[in-house]
Amino acid sequence: EELNPLLGFEVTYPPEFPLTEASITSYALLIGGPLLIVLGFLLMVPAIRAFHFASGTIKNDDPPATLVTSGPYAFVRNPIAISYALILTGLYIISGLTELLVINVFLSIGTAIWICCKEEPELRERFGQEYGEYEANVLAWLPRCCPYDPAQSMV
Repeated sequence: EELNPLLGFEVTYPPEFPLTEASITSYALLIGGPLLIVLGFLLMVPAIRAFHFASGTIKNDDPPATLVTSGPYAFVRNPIAISYALILTGLYIISGLTELLVINVFLSIGTAIWICCKEEPELRERFGQEYGEYEANVLAWLPRCCPYDPAQSMV
């Protein structure tokens, strides 16, 4: 057995059998943290690229000229905010630093408030009915099972 200084608990290589509750938990944490970080980046990178292909950036002063509904945005309206939360949760699991959990909670709440009160009203004003249909078909925080296709929109 070896104490993992980063995780702060013992991890056996290879796992001992029969698996105990403690060993299952340690392996879940060992795999879960990095997995969430990877998932966060796998969501973030295509979301940023979708903005780039729409001739814009994620910066508020350089938004895309068209409504981005492709890539991760075809499944969920706020993939970048979700990716930040996934990455910070993964870092918290790996490090055990309560500060990361607190930062994640406050950042997520602040981001949700900003999106609800500032970003979405601006998108409704800029894109009108197009954004209304997108908003009615794609949830803000929970992904759809299949991608949104504006041509197939029923709303």
